[in-house]
Amino acid sequence: MTIFKSSKNNVTVGFLWLVVVFLIVIPFFPENKNETGASIAVVFVVLYSVCGMLIWILLDTNYKIKSNRLFYCSGPVRGSIEINTIRKIERWNKWYVMSFIKPALDKDGLIVYYKKFDDLFISPENKEDFIAALREINPDIEVV
Repeated sequence: MTIFKSSKNNVTVGFLWLVVVFLIVIPFFPENKNETGASIAVVFVVLYSVCGMLIWILLDTNYKIKSNRLFYCSGPVRGSIEINTIRKIERWNKWYVMSFIKPALDKDGLIVYYKKFDDLFISPENKEDFIAALREINPDIEVV
């Protein structure tokens, strides 16, 4: 099994950590001092659940190649694709990505086209080694 960490865009990661800090701090500045304990508890649970999700995404975004499958995970977004179904890999370095599934923390990444109409945007740190590892299993992958 080969593991590739996601590259991280400083702006994206910085913004997400800023949101986490904001969500942690905001419950300590209540607007209405007469709120009940139950409503404050609900606010804490919701905000800290979102914080936990963001931290999970920031710390656990990676890609694994095991047997003939590519596994991707970014917090709760997890899945796998069969490497033999990959048709094409396109290098991408723009702020927007038309791909539906984007388990990535950087705008500089790869769009993996597989099956007939499916695609996936990922951003491994070492793109060349990642592509080489995929092409060892499926040499027919077109790299654009």
